[in-house]
Amino acid sequence: MKTDIPTVNYLPEELIPEKEIDKFVQFTVNNNPYLRLGPNYGTHDQIVEAFCKELGISFRKRDLVIYPDDPNVEIVGAGCMYCLDREYIYYGDSFGYRIGPNKEHMLKIATQFPDKKFVSKDA
Repeated sequence: MKTDIPTVNYLPEELIPEKEIDKFVQFTVNNNPYLRLGPNYGTHDQIVEAFCKELGISFRKRDLVIYPDDPNVEIVGAGCMYCLDREYIYYGDSFGYRIGPNKEHMLKIATQFPDKKFVSKDA
């Protein structure tokens, strides 16, 4: 498994009316936090599939959603995110995975961006 990958693939830019909100999936890999975002018109399972490919691991499809085929890779949260007034607002859940944002995981991600603020809309 590849481990020299960024913790976060990107963060959303400031929200503008024409821009879609980004979906995200939170992972742990060997107990390390990772966050992957994708455009709202995509699906959470597309984000999972892309992350598995990035790691160089196989994946399996079950009940119309994709799961990493590695016991060291775990999906721990999912939802949507946007940036407004320099705050990264996260909320919602994933219908397919039946999971919402993991606040503890997001706090670990936030420590890597001390100049940015991550806020749960569902707080």
